[in-house]
Amino acid sequence: KLTARQIERAFDEMTQAGYAPNTLRMARNPIAAALTLAVRWDIIRHNPCQQIPLPAPPKRAGIAWTTEEYRRFLAHKGAGRHPRWGIVWRFALTTGVRVGELAALAWEDVDLDAGTVTIARTVTRGADGGTVIGAFAKTSASRRVLPLDPDVIAALRPLRALPKALLFPAGDGGPLTRRTIGQALERAAAAADVPRATMHDLRRTWISRMIEAGVNPEIVATLAGHTSVVLTLDKYTRSTEQQRRDSILALRAFIADTTTSTTENPGNEASRTHGAPTTGEDAAKLA
Repeated sequence: KLTARQIERAFDEMTQAGYAPNTLRMARNPIAAALTLAVRWDIIRHNPCQQIPLPAPPKRAGIAWTTEEYRRFLAHKGAGRHPRWGIVWRFALTTGVRVGELAALAWEDVDLDAGTVTIARTVTRGADGGTVIGAFAKTSASRRVLPLDPDVIAALRPLRALPKALLFPAGDGGPLTRRTIGQALERAAAAADVPRATMHDLRRTWISRMIEAGVNPEIVATLAGHTSVVLTLDKYTRSTEQQRRDSILALRAFIADTTTSTTENPGNEASRTHGAPTTGEDAAKLA
């Protein structure tokens, strides 16, 4: 009789042998399917596989493109099979919007003369599994007005005359799906020779490069639709190797300047430290 303990022991041995969580799941699935069928046929009373916990697969670590990769991606002419994809990527990398917010954008949300876009809705999954545009943004902080990059404004103006309600519609006029956007982004990243990225990685890239450019973190948090600047700094920013090197060099320069100042003015330093008199008259008075 096959027991849960026997199955668990086998998976423990596989784990100790170095098999990945996904491999364990692949090994478990046919066993679980066969035992489920056995329960249905009244061969066994319950499926022992249902009692076996498996380690969760590791989460993919998010990335942020470097400044050079950021520039190379935007400059690449083949950033999408359709010209509009290039506008989608530039919009995402200059506003930091979430993928659901981007897919839900309508022309009524855009003011090209003022150079702004209002983030008011997001795309969610409906009960039937389809894509639905929600009535509200993700959170109250998510509802915000963002300034548009001048190049984005110039690229959007010719599209304004098209009879479409959505800013970036799918072929049927409805919202783009996450899958469609993700596949297009994967092709574009490969063509531009930059690391494979998700739309969330583009958002992370925008936040990281904004911080790197010296923008106040509180302003970045507001533009990103975060409720706290702590979230912005903790979850989305990644220090670059050059930034780490610069921090060490900055400390070295500071120490060198302080040492030089002390060496060039030893009398002043001694006077501040010990209160020593600097003239004979002062010494006589103290005597």
